[in-house]
Amino acid sequence: MERKLQRLAKSMDHLERAKREEEVPLIEAAYKLKMAEDEQYHTTMQQQNAEKHRQTWETNVEEKKRLAKMTADKEEFAAAIVSRRSEEFEALRLEREERINELRALRRAEREIARRRAYVRRLQQIEDEARAAAEQEERERIEEEARARRAAEQEEEEKRRDEEDRARRGRYEPRRDGSGEAPPGRFEPSRRRDDRYDD
Repeated sequence: MERKLQRLAKSMDHLERAKREEEVPLIEAAYKLKMAEDEQYHTTMQQQNAEKHRQTWETNVEEKKRLAKMTADKEEFAAAIVSRRSEEFEALRLEREERINELRALRRAEREIARRRAYVRRLQQIEDEARAAAEQEERERIEEEARARRAAEQEEEEKRRDEEDRARRGRYEPRRDGSGEAPPGRFEPSRRRDDRYDD
């Protein structure tokens, strides 16, 4: 049995080898055909690409010629746009400068108003301080005059009382020189040292 299998395997190897030997020419022919087809395809694609490039180049040339005719109009249009933009820019610049000048003038006016208000406040403060000082001085003067008047009145009152006291003492008390007057309603003769009628 084993020998049969070996003989069968050997005959299958011979058959496979013979099959491969028969397929070699077919494979080579198929390869050559494939190469020829690839070369033809490559040649065709090159021709098509060259045709496309030529057509594109011709189209670009025609477009360039057409645009060349419009160059003058394009430059004129561009110049008009640049001029208009320049005018707009100049107008905006002038407007901006005018606004800046207005803002500067407004700020100067605000600073001037603030300065004048500060000056007025300072003058008012000085005036208030001077008025307060004058009022204080006037109050002190009035108080001093009142104190002086009260002192004078008090002094006058004391003088008047002293005079009244002296007057009362003068009426009721004899003088030391014996010349005092007697109180009303009573007669008292003055006594002298050389009175001859002395006991």
